[in-house]
Parts: sequence; C-alpha cells; structure tokens
Amino acid sequence: MKDVLEGLTESIRELSADARLTVNSNYSGPDAESGADGGDLPDIFEQLYGYPCPESLKAGLYLPDTVEVDWKLDDRVSGEFSLSNALMTMHRTLDESLHSWTLKGIKLSETRFVDAVVLHGGPIYTLIVVNDEGISEQLYLFDTRELFELELSYEEYLRTLSLTKGITYWQYLFCGEMRLGAFEKAVLDEEITFLQKKFTNRDYQGLRAKWEEKGG
Repeated sequence: MKDVLEGLTESIRELSADARLTVNSNYSGPDAESGADGGDLPDIFEQLYGYPCPESLKAGLYLPDTVEVDWKLDDRVSGEFSLSNALMTMHRTLDESLHSWTLKGIKLSETRFVDAVVLHGGPIYTLIVVNDEGISEQLYLFDTRELFELELSYEEYLRTLSLTKGITYWQYLFCGEMRLGAFEKAVLDEEITFLQKKFTNRDYQGLRAKWEEKGG
C-alpha cells in the first residue's frame, strides 16, 4: 500500500516539474499523510462505522485527508483528481437532488465518491456503495446521467490514476459498457500521445491498447 502513495507522489512531482503545465495541487508529499498510527487505521474505521474496511479499499486509509490536483497544458490536454482518505470518503455524498435516483439497482443515496472530476470534462464521480450491509468493493463511474461498472479494483484505480495523471476521460477506458463519442476519443488520443511523449520512463502501451479497443 505504501507504494500506491509513493506512486501518486511521484506522478504529481512529474507534473509539477513541467514548466509548460498549469498545476494546482494541495498535496505536499508524504509528510502530508495522516498523523494516525497506520496500523490502527483499520480498527479505527471499524469502530467508527461498525464494519471492517474491505481489503481492496484499505489503501484509501493511508491517503492524506484529501489529495486534489488539476493540471492543464491546453484546451485539449488536461487532468484532474480529487481523492480522499477512506475515513473522509464515508461522508462524501452526491448532491441531495440525486438521492432519489436508482440506476442499475443502485440507490445513489447509498453511494459515496472516492474521486471527483468537476473542472475538466466533468462532473464525473467514482463511487462505492455503502449501506447497512457494509461497503461494496465494486467501483462505479457516474457522469450525472448514467452509471457504469469500472473494471478496476480500488487499488488498481489508484495505480492507474498515477500512470494516467488523471487525464480527462481516462476512466471511460475501463468501463466495458461505455461507448466513446468522437469527441472523447479525440481528446483521449491527444492526451495519451502527450503522456507517451512527455513521460518516456513510463509504459503507456496498455493505455493506448485500451483506447484502440474502444474504436480509436
């Protein structure tokens, strides 16, 4: 789990080091981690909410309270993410106007968002389901109109976020049911090309392959 946080840290540093980018971030590095004893966090979570934090979501316990980043190269290449510690995520709900909605059997009133995109291409929310039975490990993507299952576990989500640096629409590549429109395809094409040219120390072949699978 430590390497997940290190991956996010390195990704943000890489963005901040590029003078061409406008980067806004509240994250100052590993020193911003929660002051709680990391070994106690799963117990604290269970004491607060009455059920254990699922194994695949435990990486979120070790994040700072919030990790917010938005960056931009130009009108077509940008990225954003707004993560939170799992303890705080339990209180991040969608707008009350959406609480009466049920999509694909999921009550939006029972969802919490682990990530949010509101500036670049959003609103787009990455959700988990929280109810009396506990917390689902399945992640969902909600674009304020439709709900899609993500083909990533939470820990995989964080690792992929570090790789993609939150480029606009990256989550769409991991929603099997979603069909990309011409605009989203074009934006992702430019963004992936930017990543491939700029961050040559990282392997973007898998991401490019996902784009091609979507009819790129």
